Amino acid sequence: MAQLASCFVNYNIKRMQFSFRDRIFSAKFLGLVVFAFLFLIYGTHSYPLFSLDEVRYAETAREMIERNDYVSPFCNYVLRPEKPILFYWLEILAFKVLGFSELSARLPSVFMGTFTVAMVFLLAEYFGFGLFAGLITLTSIEFAIVSKLSITDMTLNAFITASLICLFFTYVFWRVGDCASAGDSVGAGVLAGAGDSAGAGVLAGAGDSARAQGFTKARNFLFLAGVFCALGFLAKGPVALALPGLVFLVFLVSQLKFLCFLKAFWRELLMTLLIFLVLVLPWFLAVHQATDGEFTRRFFFQENIDRFLAVKTGHSAPWFYYLPVFMVGFIPWIYFFPQTLGFVFSELKSGSKNPNSGAKNDLLVFCCIWFAVIFLFFSFAKTKLTTYIIGVFAPASLLVGAWFFGLSVIKTKKTGIILGQALFSFSGILVLVISSFFRAKLLDVDPLAFGPQILFTSITALVSGLLAIALLMRFSVRHSFLCFALANALIFVYVNDNFIKPISFFRDSGTREFVQKLSPEDSLVSYGMPPERFEFYGKREVIRLHEGNLKKYFNGTLGESSKTGSGKKYLVFKTKDLDKVVSLKGSDRLDYIIKTKFFSVVRCF
Repeated sequence: MAQLASCFVNYNIKRMQFSFRDRIFSAKFLGLVVFAFLFLIYGTHSYPLFSLDEVRYAETAREMIERNDYVSPFCNYVLRPEKPILFYWLEILAFKVLGFSELSARLPSVFMGTFTVAMVFLLAEYFGFGLFAGLITLTSIEFAIVSKLSITDMTLNAFITASLICLFFTYVFWRVGDCASAGDSVGAGVLAGAGDSAGAGVLAGAGDSARAQGFTKARNFLFLAGVFCALGFLAKGPVALALPGLVFLVFLVSQLKFLCFLKAFWRELLMTLLIFLVLVLPWFLAVHQATDGEFTRRFFFQENIDRFLAVKTGHSAPWFYYLPVFMVGFIPWIYFFPQTLGFVFSELKSGSKNPNSGAKNDLLVFCCIWFAVIFLFFSFAKTKLTTYIIGVFAPASLLVGAWFFGLSVIKTKKTGIILGQALFSFSGILVLVISSFFRAKLLDVDPLAFGPQILFTSITALVSGLLAIALLMRFSVRHSFLCFALANALIFVYVNDNFIKPISFFRDSGTREFVQKLSPEDSLVSYGMPPERFEFYGKREVIRLHEGNLKKYFNGTLGESSKTGSGKKYLVFKTKDLDKVVSLKGSDRLDYIIKTKFFSVVRCF
C-alpha cells in the first residue's frame, strides 16, 4: 500500500487529463516556437554555403530538379548513395518556393531545429518545465549552429528526438492507466469489504475506464513514434530506427517492464512496424529499381555498415573524441552540467528505495539512458564527425532544465547556479580570445583587428552573467534563467555575424560571385577541386579531371578552343597545384582570374 500510494504521486488519473492541444496553442509554446524560428533563421541568407557537405546536399537537390528526377539523388551528375531522399525533397520544396539560394538550402534545417525545440518543450511541459528545457536546447551553441546548416544531421536529430519522446509518452500513459486502474481497484475492494457494493462497482468501472484511456493514448503515441522513425530512416538511414529502439529497450529493461510491455503491446508493435514499412519501402523499392540495385548495395553496406566498422573519408578520432565535442557544443549550459549530474544521482538514489517513485524519476532515467546510448554508439563507431553527437543535446537539456526547475520551486541555496553563471562569464572571455586568435590565423590577418568584437562579446558575457546572478538574488530562478538564456542568444547572433559569416566568405573566396557572372555558354573544368560549389552557384555541370588526363585535356582544350563556339573556358584547381598547371604546354595562353589561399581560376584562350 505504501508503494501504491507513492505511485499516485505522479502516475494518477489527473495526469491523463494533460491536454497537448492546450499546450500547443498556449502563449508560452507559440512564443517559444516563433522565437526559435526567428533565432535560427537569422543570417542564413547572408553568407555562402559554409562547408563542402552543405554544397553537396544543395547541389544534389538542384540536380534532381534539373534532371526532373525526384527518385534518384545525383551529385556532380553521378549517383550519390550516401543518404536517402527526404532531406533532398525538403530542399527541393524550398527551392521551388523561394528559388535557389542559401536561405532555401538551409531552411529545412531551420524548421527541424525549431521542431526539435517544440518537441522538447512538450515533453518537459508535462512535468512543468517546458520553457527551461526548450530554451536550453535552442541556445546550446552546437545545436544552434547545426540548425543553420544545409546538412541532414538536424533533420535526423529532430525525428530521433520526436520518436523517443513519443516512446516515452507511450510508457507514461500506459503506466498512468495501470496505476489509476490499480488505485480504483484497491478502493473498490475496500468499499466491497465495508458492504458498499454499489460504490465498489463505480470505482471498479472507473478503473477499467482509466486503463482503457491510458492504453489508447499509449497506442497512439507508439504509432506516432513509428511515423517519426520512418521519416528519420528516409532522412539518413537505419540509425533512425536503431537508436530509438535501443534506447527504449534499455529503458524498459532498466524498469523491469520489458516483458509486461511486450505482452500489453505486441499487436500495436506489429502495427507500428507495418506503418514504418508502408512509409519507407515505396521509395527504397523505387530507387532500387531505378538504379538496378546500385543505390541499395552502396547505401546499406558502404555508407552504413562500413561507416560504423571502418574509417570513411579520413574522419578518424580517438574513442574519447565526443567528450570535448559535447563540452564545447553544450556551451553555455555545460557550466551547469556537473551540478545537474549531482542532482540526478541524488534523485535516483532516493528513488531507488521506492520502486514506484513516479514519472519524474522515470524521466530522469530515460534521459540518462537516451544520452548514454547515443554517446556510446557514436563513440564506438570508427567514423567520427562533430555533428554526429547532436542527438545528445535534447536529453542533456531536459536534465539541466529539470535541475533549474527543481531549484525554482523549492527554497534552497542557489550556489550551483551562481557558480555556473560566474564560470561562464569569466571563462567565456578566455574562449573568445583563443577562438579569435585562430580565426585571425585562418584569415591571415592581425588578431588585434578583432579587438572590438572580442571586447563587445566579452563585456556582454560578463554583464549577462552578473545580471543573471543579481536577478537570482533579488527575484527568482526563473528571472535569472530567462536573462541568462536570452543574453546568450544575443551573444550567438553577434558571433554569427562577426565570426561565422566572415569565415564563410573567406572559405568561399569569391567563388559565388565569379560563377554567378558567367554566361550560360561558358564552361568550367575542375582539377583536384570538388566541383559541387561551382555547379550549385553556376547551375551547370563542371567536368572533373584527374591526374591521368589533366595534360591531355588541357592541351586539347587550348588547341580546340576556337571550334567550340563563343563560350569561354575556365580551369579551376587548388592553388598548391599552380606550378603543375604552369608547367603544361600552352600555359602562356592562360588568363589568371582568381588566386586565393585555397584555389585558383584561369581562363583558357
